[in-house]
Amino acid sequence: MGNIISQLPADLATCEMAKTSDLERIEHWGQIFKHPFLLLQTVGYNAIHHLPAIGTDISNMAQDIMVKDHKAAGIALADLMIQNLGPVPPALHQAI
Repeated sequence: MGNIISQLPADLATCEMAKTSDLERIEHWGQIFKHPFLLLQTVGYNAIHHLPAIGTDISNMAQDIMVKDHKAAGIALADLMIQNLGPVPPALHQAI
């Protein structure tokens, strides 16, 4: 997962929908992968407290992959990451 997050800026460089502030928020959120002990603590705590949702996400993602619904699988993966790592930090400034 850490590799995926670190590659996002390059992968989304040509995406018109990806806003700079959103990428910065995701990069900040992904910094936990540079701190293995904190990552282990966070995932361990969240796994215990969000076990039903995590199980549902894993099941949904597996089903989505089997039927080649990649968009739904991506949504399930994103939710799985949020359940394990916590939410992406909010934007500091809202667009007007």
